[in-house]
Amino acid sequence: MRKFIDLQRQSFQRTAAMAERELGAFLCTVKESYGSRQAALAAEDWLAELESVDDVAGFDCNDWRQITVAAAGRLAERLQAAHTKVATDTFVQ
Repeated sequence: MRKFIDLQRQSFQRTAAMAERELGAFLCTVKESYGSRQAALAAEDWLAELESVDDVAGFDCNDWRQITVAAAGRLAERLQAAHTKVATDTFVQ
């Protein structure tokens, strides 16, 4: 039983480390490209995408990347909406 618990703990630690690396890299890139405000919103998006997953046991790098891709899609939609609003506001004036 102890060996089983140790294996589960190691598996959880690997999964958590992969998630942390993926999220960290995503947020660093967003912050460098779009600033702290968008990075904070992107973190919320990433976590929302993660919450939509039923079980992360056995996730590998590709699975975490899918979470990031979905969060990046949300970021792109938000940036596009902001750009469209600025363009529309400028055109109206």
